[in-house]
Amino acid sequence: MPVNVIKGGPHHLPPIAALEKRLFPKNESLHTTFEAELKKRTSCLLVAVWFPPMYAEESVCSHSIRNKTVKGEKLVTFGPALAPERVVGYLLLSNNSSKSKLLKLAVAADLQRQGIGTKLLCASFALLRESHTPLVALHVDVCRSSAVSLYRKFGFFQVSFVKDYYEPGRDAMLMHKRLDDRGDSDCFDAASHARRTL
Repeated sequence: MPVNVIKGGPHHLPPIAALEKRLFPKNESLHTTFEAELKKRTSCLLVAVWFPPMYAEESVCSHSIRNKTVKGEKLVTFGPALAPERVVGYLLLSNNSSKSKLLKLAVAADLQRQGIGTKLLCASFALLRESHTPLVALHVDVCRSSAVSLYRKFGFFQVSFVKDYYEPGRDAMLMHKRLDDRGDSDCFDAASHARRTL
């Protein structure tokens, strides 16, 4: 599947808001606060975008990217080709010199379990290592076993249990990952690609 991870911007907010509404209950959705988050100097938004197969070869991000609107549809130009862009996932980080927090990782429901979450995580690790951030933290619903498994795969470990974190009866696990660990060997190729394209 031709999916690339790129740095997100304000023009990505409408499709992200739509995904937020579909994927998360109202009390967990950030769709009303994403714009404010992006204005913070410590925030970083990564977006996974999908292109139809006919544009796969043109979607290498070494080309300059120009955003255009044609008949109300947001399009992204890679070099001479005009490719319709679909936002299929996103990752929001808050980063400072001592610790980064992964605020949200989401993938479109119809494209889950196809490696998009992995690509987003790998791209974020590449950026954080380049900024010499030693630690990344996150909260995850203890009942979302697939998410917990994904994070464990990439070296996150449980630090504490937070009762009623999301709402009464819904608990969270606080997890950390030390970025000097090399527990994300599956990321090496993706991280190299991220450094070339972000």
